[in-house]
Amino acid sequence: MSNPSASVVSNQQLFDLITDKFRNDYSKITGLLHYCGGTARHPDHPNLACETSAKDWLKDIDAKTKRNWNDEGRIELAEQYLLGQAKTDFRIIIVELKTNATWSNVKTQMLDIFPKGPTFNALMKNLGEATRETGETLLYYYIRLHEMANELSKKKAAHSQAFQDMFLLRFYNALPPLFQNNITSDEMADGKKLLRKAMKLASTYPASMLRDEDVSKERATTERVHVVATPPQGATANQVSPNRQWKDSRTCFVCKKPGHIARNCYKRQNNSNWQAQQAQGRYDQDWGWPTQNTGRWNSQGQYNQGNRYQSNRPQCGNCGK
Repeated sequence: MSNPSASVVSNQQLFDLITDKFRNDYSKITGLLHYCGGTARHPDHPNLACETSAKDWLKDIDAKTKRNWNDEGRIELAEQYLLGQAKTDFRIIIVELKTNATWSNVKTQMLDIFPKGPTFNALMKNLGEATRETGETLLYYYIRLHEMANELSKKKAAHSQAFQDMFLLRFYNALPPLFQNNITSDEMADGKKLLRKAMKLASTYPASMLRDEDVSKERATTERVHVVATPPQGATANQVSPNRQWKDSRTCFVCKKPGHIARNCYKRQNNSNWQAQQAQGRYDQDWGWPTQNTGRWNSQGQYNQGNRYQSNRPQCGNCGK
């Protein structure tokens, strides 16, 4: 028979394992969904919370594990409870043997079957295939690899040095080629020296050289969105077509060209002589005959007293007038 005090301690440990504290770690196990809700919820406890269902589960297990049964029976019992088949197959699984066992042994076997953390094979695969993620710095990548190596060393301490060499090699392969050429064998053998040298090189070179091939390729192929200015439907009269250069909507009534008004018309500025002559009454309407005095206007618009005025109109090719 099992020790009652030991049974109480093991029940508390199991209770912590299958309630809210560890529920997320075992969310994919059908047995926990069987007792804590979901599509496979047990019909005997349809409305009970996870904590209440876990207590009922403990009572059921504790009442039946006070018998003697072997390791094979304990393993199969743990499997059946985790797979949600305990209510159906429980009586078939339990056998009476000579060994004396408590639920703490069952819990140990259960954790071997469904470990709380990653398995050794999963950690080995993650470390062997680890690469720098997009935007991940060298320091964070080093820490992530170091944690994987430490977890592997906890599971198999005899091979801890091999795990350390694996993690340093993964970190070295993630460095840019220019960085790798500056790493010595002494620095390669020591993780701290390798990290310090990599950080020193990273602070010396531009940030673009810190990215590995995958990150550089991703940045080079990033799609860019080009926004095209298109007039909306029902555009008003003052909206100009995008294929036409913008011009002022004002139109000069002198030269009939858009972009200015008559006050600023360049044609009137070129004919400033004409305007000055009209203001002074000096223009001869009969194609350049002498006015009342003998003065004339020069090309700068200045009036010279005593000179004959000559019109700026085209002259005749025959007589020169």
